[in-house]
Amino acid sequence: MLPPLRSHCDYVFFVNDSLKSIEIPKAHTPVPEKLVLLDLTPIRLLMLDLYCLEKGRIGYAPEDLLRTFLAMVFCGITSPSRWVENYLQDKSGFYAVISGFETNNVPSTGCLYQFIDRLMQLPTYCKQHQIRFKRKRLSKTQKQQLKDDKTKVSNGRSAAKRHVGIVANRSLHPAEHNQ
Repeated sequence: MLPPLRSHCDYVFFVNDSLKSIEIPKAHTPVPEKLVLLDLTPIRLLMLDLYCLEKGRIGYAPEDLLRTFLAMVFCGITSPSRWVENYLQDKSGFYAVISGFETNNVPSTGCLYQFIDRLMQLPTYCKQHQIRFKRKRLSKTQKQQLKDDKTKVSNGRSAAKRHVGIVANRSLHPAEHNQ
């Protein structure tokens, strides 16, 4: 279940208010400034289909989870496990605050990996009719062969009809490639 939506202005106010009492590590001084510039509230619309709206425990906001991944990258960390254990659960609470979490309520490592899985499922929720496949261009000889095949079939001869026209890019659909 999704928590209530928090606007970007509320996030900026939360970060600025919380950072007044927290010492900022010198190596990561520009990170809060970068994160404040990113308005991630539209992420909620993309993720609505991946969350149950009526049932379950209230989870972490997807925009905050994406923000924590961005903070992780800006700080030069590549492992979500290391990020949670060494940074998000830090006593100062700096990394939790810039990610948008309360210092005593940070996501676990499993929560971050589950969010990655949900992000990977996002393309499956795209509508298939919105995908347009690349049309194969025919050479002059292929066009002539197509015309010849049509005239042979119309003359009553039993010629194999060739289907050389609009072809989908098979690399997009690996399941159809085996057929």
